[in-house]
Order: sequence, then C-alpha cells, then structure tokens
Amino acid sequence: PTVSITANPNPVAYNTAANLKWTSTNTTACASNDFATGNARNNNTGVSTGNLTASKTYEITCTGPGGTASDSVTVGVLGKPAPPTITFTANPLNVLEGQNSNLTWSSTNTTSCTASVTSAYVPAGNTWSGSKSVVAGNHAQATAPLNQNTTFRLSCTGPGGTLAKSVTVTVTGAPATPTV
Repeated sequence: PTVSITANPNPVAYNTAANLKWTSTNTTACASNDFATGNARNNNTGVSTGNLTASKTYEITCTGPGGTASDSVTVGVLGKPAPPTITFTANPLNVLEGQNSNLTWSSTNTTSCTASVTSAYVPAGNTWSGSKSVVAGNHAQATAPLNQNTTFRLSCTGPGGTLAKSVTVTVTGAPATPTV
C-alpha cells in the first residue's frame, strides 16, 4: 500500500485552519489519531485541522492486503499578531469643579477602540463614550465639565488581542468666594 497526505494552506496564519487531503493505493481503510478519517482511503474534499496557534504534525496510516503505509505532514503556523498598545492620558489630572480635562490617546495594532466612563458619576453632556479613532497618531478630546471624580476607559481590540486603559480625573471644590 501507499498513502500521501497534504495540507493546504501550509503554513497557515495564526489561529486559522488548514485542510488535510490524502490519497492511497492498494488499501482498504485509513485511520489517524490526529483527525477523523471516516476510514476513507481517499479524501479529495479534505478535513479541517481546526484553528492552529502552534505547528502540528498530522499522521495517517492506511492498511491493505499487502500491509500498512504511513505518511505525515507538519502544518506550520505564521507568527502571532502583535498585541495592541494604548497610550491614554488626561491633562490635567486634577481640575476644579465645573472644569474639563483633555483626554489624549493613541493606539497601535488595533482595528477598533471603544470608550466609556466607568465611574459611578457620568458627567452631564458626556461625549466620551462610544467608538474612537484607531488611525495612527495622537487624538484628543475634551471632557464635559466635571463635578465629581471621573474614571474614563479606553478598550482597543486587534488581531493580537484586546487591551484596556483607564485614567481618573480628580475634581476638587471651587475656590471659596472672597468676602470683605
């Protein structure tokens, strides 16, 4: 007997699948511990490896009246995408009641960023929540006037995962009015 197994594509992108196909001659059945063969001697449509995050070897053994034959294929995996990075700051970090702060952010390796206010207090007229730009470079947005300590959050997602950063702006009371 003879058997030949192939994988396509090979290598695969990180966390994607390859398709395994095999052909054999002079065999009655084929089996594998690595994937389901259905005892098929040939498979032209293929069997998925499932998503791979590391290289893996797939072996198939076929039997026939004349003995057994084995073949294997190693499916390589291209490098894991870089994780997202975020720079997220507020300036100033301390404001007087009724003042605002400027939020500045930049991100890399991201496809989407979402902003939210995570403190119990959400300022009236809040414009920070929702989708934010992932275009390269620094971005800035002023907060609404703040009356209490407020925590702002930015969460960004990309092929390499998700990352979130938070910044808290501290609010102090307005200075006392002078008296004469």
